[in-house]
Amino acid sequence: MTETLLKELYETEGPIEKGLLQSFLAQGAAQVPGLIEVLRDKEILFSPSPRGWIAINAVHILGEMGATEAIPSLIEILSVAQEHDRMGGQVVMSLEKLGPAIVAPLVAHFPSLDNPWAREMTIEILTRLALEYRLVELDLVYDLVVRLLMQSVHPADRVLYAGYLSDLGKPEAIGVLTGMLAKLRISSDEYDAFLEAIERLGGECPEYYFDEDGKGYPLDEDRIPVCPVCRGKMGFLENGDLVHRDDPHLVHQEEEP
Repeated sequence: MTETLLKELYETEGPIEKGLLQSFLAQGAAQVPGLIEVLRDKEILFSPSPRGWIAINAVHILGEMGATEAIPSLIEILSVAQEHDRMGGQVVMSLEKLGPAIVAPLVAHFPSLDNPWAREMTIEILTRLALEYRLVELDLVYDLVVRLLMQSVHPADRVLYAGYLSDLGKPEAIGVLTGMLAKLRISSDEYDAFLEAIERLGGECPEYYFDEDGKGYPLDEDRIPVCPVCRGKMGFLENGDLVHRDDPHLVHQEEEP
Protein backbone atom coordinates (compact mmCIF):
# COMPACT_ATOMS: atom_id res chain seq x y z
CA MET A 1 0.00 0.00 0.00
CA THR A 2 2.85 2.40 0.87
CA GLU A 3 4.45 2.05 -2.55
CA THR A 4 1.08 2.35 -4.29
CA LEU A 5 0.26 5.65 -2.57
CA LEU A 6 3.70 7.08 -3.30
CA LYS A 7 3.31 6.07 -6.93
CA GLU A 8 0.02 7.97 -7.05
CA LEU A 9 1.71 10.96 -5.42
CA TYR A 10 4.40 10.96 -8.11
CA GLU A 11 1.66 11.14 -10.72
CA THR A 12 0.05 14.30 -9.30
CA GLU A 13 0.21 17.41 -11.46
CA GLY A 14 -1.71 19.79 -9.22
CA PRO A 15 -3.01 20.13 -5.65
CA ILE A 16 -3.55 16.74 -4.05
CA GLU A 17 -7.06 15.36 -4.32
CA LYS A 18 -8.97 14.82 -1.10
CA GLY A 19 -9.25 11.07 -1.61
CA LEU A 20 -5.50 10.59 -1.98
CA LEU A 21 -4.83 12.82 1.00
CA GLN A 22 -7.24 10.80 3.14
CA SER A 23 -5.54 7.56 2.05
CA PHE A 24 -2.16 8.91 3.22
CA LEU A 25 -3.65 10.06 6.51
CA ALA A 26 -5.25 6.67 7.07
CA GLN A 27 -1.83 5.02 6.69
CA GLY A 28 -0.27 7.50 9.09
CA ALA A 29 3.29 6.94 10.32
CA ALA A 30 3.99 4.19 7.79
CA GLN A 31 3.99 6.80 5.02
CA VAL A 32 6.25 9.36 6.70
CA PRO A 33 9.68 7.97 5.69
CA GLY A 34 8.66 7.77 2.04
CA LEU A 35 7.30 11.33 2.07
CA ILE A 36 10.49 12.66 3.66
CA GLU A 37 12.49 10.92 0.93
CA VAL A 38 10.45 12.85 -1.65
CA LEU A 39 11.68 16.08 -0.04
CA ARG A 40 15.28 14.96 -0.32
CA ASP A 41 15.00 14.63 -4.08
CA LYS A 42 16.52 17.93 -5.23
CA GLU A 43 15.31 17.43 -8.79
CA ILE A 44 11.73 17.40 -7.61
CA LEU A 45 11.86 19.81 -4.70
CA PHE A 46 11.67 23.07 -6.64
CA SER A 47 10.80 21.76 -10.08
CA PRO A 48 8.52 23.92 -12.21
CA SER A 49 4.86 22.90 -12.41
CA PRO A 50 3.47 20.38 -12.85
CA ARG A 51 6.28 18.21 -11.46
CA GLY A 52 6.84 20.58 -8.54
CA TRP A 53 3.45 19.62 -7.15
CA ILE A 54 4.88 16.27 -6.03
CA ALA A 55 7.01 17.89 -3.34
CA ILE A 56 4.40 20.54 -2.48
CA ASN A 57 1.84 17.81 -1.89
CA ALA A 58 4.31 15.81 0.20
CA VAL A 59 4.84 18.87 2.42
CA HIS A 60 1.05 19.29 2.66
CA ILE A 61 0.55 15.66 3.70
CA LEU A 62 3.30 15.78 6.34
CA GLY A 63 1.75 18.88 7.88
CA GLU A 64 -1.72 17.28 7.98
CA MET A 65 -0.21 14.18 9.58
CA GLY A 66 1.54 16.21 12.26
CA ALA A 67 4.73 14.39 11.32
CA THR A 68 7.32 15.92 13.66
CA GLU A 69 9.95 13.62 12.11
CA ALA A 70 9.80 15.90 9.07
CA ILE A 71 10.74 19.08 10.98
CA PRO A 72 14.41 19.16 9.87
CA SER A 73 13.42 18.68 6.21
CA LEU A 74 10.67 21.32 6.41
CA ILE A 75 12.98 23.86 8.05
CA GLU A 76 15.57 23.21 5.36
CA ILE A 77 12.96 23.91 2.68
CA LEU A 78 11.83 27.07 4.46
CA SER A 79 15.41 28.34 4.50
CA VAL A 80 15.55 28.43 0.69
CA ALA A 81 11.89 29.08 -0.17
CA GLN A 82 10.73 32.42 -1.54
CA GLU A 83 7.66 34.52 -0.82
CA HIS A 84 5.90 33.89 -4.12
CA ASP A 85 6.69 30.17 -4.38
CA ARG A 86 3.79 27.81 -3.90
CA MET A 87 6.23 25.74 -1.86
CA GLY A 88 7.01 28.70 0.40
CA GLY A 89 3.38 29.19 1.36
CA GLN A 90 2.81 25.48 1.84
CA VAL A 91 5.84 24.88 4.05
CA VAL A 92 4.81 27.77 6.33
CA MET A 93 1.32 26.26 6.73
CA SER A 94 2.69 22.78 7.36
CA LEU A 95 5.19 23.96 9.95
CA GLU A 96 2.43 25.76 11.85
CA LYS A 97 0.32 22.60 11.85
CA LEU A 98 3.10 20.83 13.75
CA GLY A 99 2.46 23.16 16.66
CA PRO A 100 4.71 23.57 19.72
CA ALA A 101 7.14 20.89 18.54
CA ILE A 102 8.65 23.26 16.00
CA VAL A 103 9.37 26.17 18.36
CA ALA A 104 12.73 25.05 19.77
CA PRO A 105 14.06 23.76 16.41
CA LEU A 106 13.08 27.00 14.64
CA VAL A 107 14.67 29.16 17.33
CA ALA A 108 17.85 27.05 17.16
CA HIS A 109 17.97 27.25 13.36
CA PHE A 110 17.22 30.97 13.14
CA PRO A 111 20.83 32.28 13.35
CA SER A 112 21.77 30.32 10.24
CA LEU A 113 18.92 31.75 8.14
CA ASP A 114 20.16 34.32 5.64
CA ASN A 115 16.95 34.40 3.58
CA PRO A 116 15.07 37.60 4.64
CA TRP A 117 11.66 36.17 3.81
CA ALA A 118 12.39 32.95 5.72
CA ARG A 119 13.55 34.98 8.73
CA GLU A 120 10.36 37.04 8.71
CA MET A 121 8.17 33.95 8.31
CA THR A 122 10.00 32.18 11.13
CA ILE A 123 9.32 35.03 13.57
CA GLU A 124 5.71 35.17 12.40
CA ILE A 125 5.23 31.42 12.92
CA LEU A 126 6.89 31.52 16.35
CA THR A 127 4.84 34.51 17.49
CA ARG A 128 1.54 32.98 16.40
CA LEU A 129 2.31 29.63 18.03
CA ALA A 130 3.54 31.23 21.25
CA LEU A 131 0.30 33.21 21.52
CA GLU A 132 -1.98 30.37 20.44
CA TYR A 133 -0.60 27.80 22.85
CA ARG A 134 0.61 30.18 25.60
CA LEU A 135 3.72 28.06 25.73
CA VAL A 136 6.57 28.03 28.18
CA GLU A 137 8.45 28.64 24.93
CA LEU A 138 6.87 32.11 24.83
CA ASP A 139 9.94 33.31 26.74
CA LEU A 140 12.17 31.60 24.17
CA VAL A 141 10.42 33.46 21.34
CA TYR A 142 10.40 36.74 23.29
CA ASP A 143 14.14 36.53 23.98
CA LEU A 144 14.82 35.87 20.29
CA VAL A 145 12.78 38.88 19.14
CA VAL A 146 14.44 41.15 21.73
CA ARG A 147 17.86 40.00 20.57
CA LEU A 148 16.96 40.67 16.94
CA LEU A 149 15.62 44.12 17.78
CA MET A 150 18.78 45.05 19.67
CA GLN A 151 20.95 43.87 16.78
CA SER A 152 18.91 45.53 14.03
CA VAL A 153 20.51 48.30 12.01
CA HIS A 154 17.72 48.74 9.44
CA PRO A 155 14.63 50.80 10.40
CA ALA A 156 12.25 48.39 8.64
CA ASP A 157 13.56 45.52 10.75
CA ARG A 158 13.19 47.50 13.98
CA VAL A 159 9.58 48.34 13.05
CA LEU A 160 8.90 44.66 12.36
CA TYR A 161 10.37 43.43 15.64
CA ALA A 162 8.70 46.18 17.68
CA GLY A 163 5.37 44.97 16.28
CA TYR A 164 6.14 41.36 17.21
CA LEU A 165 7.06 42.40 20.76
CA SER A 166 3.71 44.14 21.13
CA ASP A 167 1.97 41.02 19.76
CA LEU A 168 3.70 38.83 22.36
CA GLY A 169 2.25 41.09 25.03
CA LYS A 170 4.96 40.89 27.68
CA PRO A 171 5.00 44.13 29.73
CA GLU A 172 8.78 43.97 30.16
CA ALA A 173 9.04 44.78 26.45
CA ILE A 174 8.09 48.37 27.33
CA GLY A 175 11.51 48.87 28.91
CA VAL A 176 13.22 47.33 25.89
CA LEU A 177 11.40 49.59 23.45
CA THR A 178 11.78 52.80 25.45
CA GLY A 179 15.43 51.93 26.01
CA MET A 180 15.94 51.64 22.25
CA LEU A 181 14.27 55.02 21.71
CA ALA A 182 16.55 56.62 24.28
CA LYS A 183 19.63 55.94 22.17
CA LEU A 184 18.39 56.03 18.55
CA ARG A 185 17.98 58.69 15.92
CA ILE A 186 14.89 57.56 14.05
CA SER A 187 12.37 58.79 11.50
CA SER A 188 8.87 59.83 12.45
CA ASP A 189 7.48 56.65 10.84
CA GLU A 190 9.71 54.47 13.00
CA TYR A 191 8.80 56.50 16.06
CA ASP A 192 5.10 55.97 15.31
CA ALA A 193 5.66 52.19 15.15
CA PHE A 194 7.45 52.19 18.51
CA LEU A 195 4.76 54.47 19.96
CA GLU A 196 2.01 52.07 18.87
CA ALA A 197 3.88 49.05 20.26
CA ILE A 198 4.55 50.70 23.62
CA GLU A 199 0.97 51.93 24.00
CA ARG A 200 -0.42 48.48 23.09
CA LEU A 201 1.67 47.09 25.94
CA GLY A 202 0.26 49.69 28.34
CA GLY A 203 3.27 51.98 28.51
CA GLU A 204 4.05 55.60 27.69
CA CYS A 205 6.36 56.50 24.85
CA PRO A 206 9.14 59.00 25.57
CA GLU A 207 8.74 62.26 23.70
CA TYR A 208 10.92 62.81 20.67
CA TYR A 209 12.09 65.94 18.93
CA PHE A 210 12.33 65.88 15.14
CA ASP A 211 14.72 68.27 13.44
CA GLU A 212 14.79 69.68 9.92
CA ASP A 213 16.43 66.60 8.42
CA GLY A 214 13.50 64.43 9.53
CA LYS A 215 15.47 62.53 12.15
CA GLY A 216 14.34 62.30 15.73
CA TYR A 217 16.14 62.67 19.03
CA PRO A 218 15.02 61.70 22.52
CA LEU A 219 13.64 64.79 24.21
CA ASP A 220 16.65 66.76 25.39
CA GLU A 221 16.19 70.32 26.60
CA ASP A 222 19.61 71.36 25.33
CA ARG A 223 18.80 70.30 21.76
CA ILE A 224 15.38 71.87 21.38
CA PRO A 225 15.28 75.35 19.83
CA VAL A 226 13.31 77.97 21.71
CA CYS A 227 11.40 81.03 20.56
CA PRO A 228 13.51 84.18 21.05
CA VAL A 229 10.36 86.09 22.05
CA CYS A 230 8.44 83.84 24.46
CA ARG A 231 11.11 81.18 25.07
CA GLY A 232 8.59 78.51 24.13
CA LYS A 233 9.80 75.24 22.65
CA MET A 234 9.99 75.10 18.88
CA GLY A 235 9.89 72.21 16.42
CA PHE A 236 10.11 71.55 12.70
CA LEU A 237 7.18 70.62 10.49
CA GLU A 238 7.66 68.10 7.69
CA ASN A 239 8.10 70.99 5.23
CA GLY A 240 10.99 72.34 7.31
CA ASP A 241 9.15 75.30 8.87
CA LEU A 242 10.16 76.06 12.46
CA VAL A 243 7.02 76.60 14.58
CA HIS A 244 5.90 76.68 18.20
CA ARG A 245 5.40 73.16 19.49
CA ASP A 246 2.30 74.02 21.56
CA ASP A 247 0.70 76.19 18.87
CA PRO A 248 2.10 75.84 15.33
CA HIS A 249 -0.01 78.81 14.19
CA LEU A 250 1.32 81.22 16.80
CA VAL A 251 3.23 84.21 15.38
CA HIS A 252 4.45 87.01 17.67
CA GLN A 253 4.19 90.59 16.49
CA GLU A 254 7.94 90.90 16.88
CA GLU A 255 8.42 87.99 14.46
CA GLU A 256 6.36 89.51 11.66
CA PRO A 257 8.29 91.26 8.85
